[in-house]
Amino acid sequence: MMDANYTASAARIIARAPDGTETTFLPNTGCGHINTRTQEVAGPNGVNGTATGYNACTIDVDTPAEEGIWEIRFISPGAGATGQVIPLPRQNNFNWPSAFASGFQANNGTYVSAWDVTVADAGDNSIPGRVYTNYFANTTGRNEAPVNSTLYVLSFDGALYRVDLNGLDGFTSIFFANVEGFRNGGQTPLYRSIQFTGGGVFGNLPPNIDIHTPEVWRGLEDQDTGLENLDIAHKLFFNTPAADLPLDVDVPIAYTDFSGGPAIINTTWLLQTYALPPQPTDFKFFGVEGTPNQAGVGLGGYFSFNIPNTGQVTSFKLTLDFPLASGFTDRVIAGTAQIGNNTVFWDGLDGSGNVVDTTVGTFDIEIEANNGEIHFPVFDAETNTNGFEIERLNPLLPGETAADRHRVYYDDSYNYTGGGLASFDYSLCADNETPNAPYSGGVDDENSVTQQCYGTPPAVRSALIDGVDSQGGAHEWTFNAGQVDPTPGSAEQFSGFGNKRGIDTWTFIPSPPATITGLIILREADLSIDKSITSAIDPPPLGGAVQFTVLVDNPAGASNLLGIQFIDQVPSIINVNSWSCTITTGTGQCVPSSGTTNDINTLLNLDEDSQATIIIDGTATIAGANCNLATVQRPPDVNDPDETNNSSGVGNLPAEGIGSAMSVRSLLQDLSAPDTFIVVVDVEIANIGNSGLTDVNAVLDLAAWLGSPPGNTISDVSVTSTDFTVNASYDGDGGSDPALLETTGNTLAAGENGSLQVTFRVNVPPANQGNIYQQTASVSGDGPNGLVTDLSNNGSILDTGGPGDLTSCDPQQYSDPTPLNFSTDVTSVTLASFDARSGASLPLGVVFGVLVLGALATAVWFGRGRRTS
Repeated sequence: MMDANYTASAARIIARAPDGTETTFLPNTGCGHINTRTQEVAGPNGVNGTATGYNACTIDVDTPAEEGIWEIRFISPGAGATGQVIPLPRQNNFNWPSAFASGFQANNGTYVSAWDVTVADAGDNSIPGRVYTNYFANTTGRNEAPVNSTLYVLSFDGALYRVDLNGLDGFTSIFFANVEGFRNGGQTPLYRSIQFTGGGVFGNLPPNIDIHTPEVWRGLEDQDTGLENLDIAHKLFFNTPAADLPLDVDVPIAYTDFSGGPAIINTTWLLQTYALPPQPTDFKFFGVEGTPNQAGVGLGGYFSFNIPNTGQVTSFKLTLDFPLASGFTDRVIAGTAQIGNNTVFWDGLDGSGNVVDTTVGTFDIEIEANNGEIHFPVFDAETNTNGFEIERLNPLLPGETAADRHRVYYDDSYNYTGGGLASFDYSLCADNETPNAPYSGGVDDENSVTQQCYGTPPAVRSALIDGVDSQGGAHEWTFNAGQVDPTPGSAEQFSGFGNKRGIDTWTFIPSPPATITGLIILREADLSIDKSITSAIDPPPLGGAVQFTVLVDNPAGASNLLGIQFIDQVPSIINVNSWSCTITTGTGQCVPSSGTTNDINTLLNLDEDSQATIIIDGTATIAGANCNLATVQRPPDVNDPDETNNSSGVGNLPAEGIGSAMSVRSLLQDLSAPDTFIVVVDVEIANIGNSGLTDVNAVLDLAAWLGSPPGNTISDVSVTSTDFTVNASYDGDGGSDPALLETTGNTLAAGENGSLQVTFRVNVPPANQGNIYQQTASVSGDGPNGLVTDLSNNGSILDTGGPGDLTSCDPQQYSDPTPLNFSTDVTSVTLASFDARSGASLPLGVVFGVLVLGALATAVWFGRGRRTS
């Protein structure tokens, strides 16, 4: 819409051919000026015999190279200006006599009031349905000036919808259609509306939420992979798409991303042959721990299904249908689908976020595969008083009703229950809802107070599960209560529920559902165990009888359980003669029900309100030994709400016991001697009994540790300790004097521990450096009843930590060897600080190279350079 009055403005029309050639029509060109309402209605002169229309700018398509999509851009007079110059609000039938003279089109307006694109044949007959856009941006000059346009949405997979905006009131808003709507940072569709944040006219997308926007160049750049990543914008037509559009072929188009470079030649789709989505197959459920058709309460599980390769599918909709009497809300899980196997996680919650428990009984699940999916994420439309009317025109399916063809879905729920911004999901808070939404931005009320909760939401807040019939309008939203007709330009108008929000409405075409009916069971049981000593003499003498009685309970009201694991690894301080398991209350089974080993591991089947009794008879191998811990573990995919009662320990620690650990503190390479390494080893010794130990000692055979394969040479061996008196003559060769400490004089009180360090140099030929060398140290001490011993455990002491600790009663239970590796690609040995104590005996003047095993370099970025350290 231009005339000579716009000469100094940015106003122009640009037509780009499919080969990238551009033609620009300026205001003084003498064409393209729609001056009156009469001309707007009549259209271009000469088309269909019109003589009362406007003088159109015309492009003749004469050659095959010119066939394809022509892009027509209408540039407003105020394009590029700072801020908006909005139009005067006018009804669509306003009979404006002159656009410029009546102020209908401002000479600096950032809008185009009237525009037209007509495609005609060689006989100047118009061809409706040849014009589309990727998005429809509009401004009405104020609120209370709704848009009632009808658009036709052609989906990339061949479906066609009629969309009646039906009074959408956005002041300034953007309308488009894509495949997925709003998505999280992982590109997963959210299937709900979104609160925008910050300032500006529209606000901004919140963190970790995105949307595939419909700029022409993005749609084309992504189309080659679009069927995989679904980054696709559907096409919005202003009439029913022409039936003679190219079918199932790519059509030439040229586009630019506005970067200033030349146009890029590409292709795009138009009409596509539609195919119904295939019914999912092989629909199954497994708990998170792998049990078919069973889940622990609150633990959830995985649904799996297959999409046959017989048609286009974009998404799935999985519905969990809970019995009405259970009080649980039905739940929908939706997302993108792919041909072949798909897996979907269910977190064990219902549609209201409540944990579904065993009172639900059985429930049904169905899954549908969808295509023809279109989302309408409207940006910043303050109100939508009447709601959209959306009708599917193609395909028309046998047996469906008008309500089926008009069904739409949305979810405007407010999900926030508190916890601050870290817990906020940017769902929509309406006027007077609590708690207040914790984001930056919002809208100002009539008192210039910023509000995060505003507007009146749809009467049906969420239509996520069954959708709603949009005949006559659906998914409506308005201003705050009491502001039905706010004064134009006042702060009240900004309280519309859609202001600074992206409100998504969608629909799709579902496949026949696959179902799981009444098979999935939820299980929960608060298992408990109680162990007691039932010996005649307690504590027992050396060789005396020891008896334990263990009770395992599955309480009343719990789930009947199969495969409860009972574990009792009776330590070597007691020799088990026999054990037996019987069901003493209720119904159940022990498998096996008896044995004679110290390692007791049996499975229990217990119905609710049932008890198993395990009796263990043994003989004490150390005087006073009756320490023991038993545990019970739930079966897979059963929730145990209180696991603090799943273990029970009784008895006393032995009168004496010793534990030990060994680790490699550091490994250094001596650069003054080829293939020579300096090794520092830590040995820790602990008294884990109830009595003091004397003559504490340790033995470490270095020759045996590094002797195979042959060829390694050990030298410069020394032992240091601040806790013990060391053996100054120790050489590590495993000969007549293998002890690390002096034979007498070293003691440890009950619960006390001490450490020592062994430092040595070793020459390792290159052929031997890839080997892993493993060794344990042996420690000993004299107690009131004789000598106690232990083999070291790699890293740290996992044996009991001192008197009263019943987690492990056997000082010899853990004895993993300590590895030593001289290869730089093994991470089991790492460099520690080389301190004075561990290096005191090393010769002076040695040059050390640090051998860092398994460490990663860190990158430091600054300015325009990079430094790696």
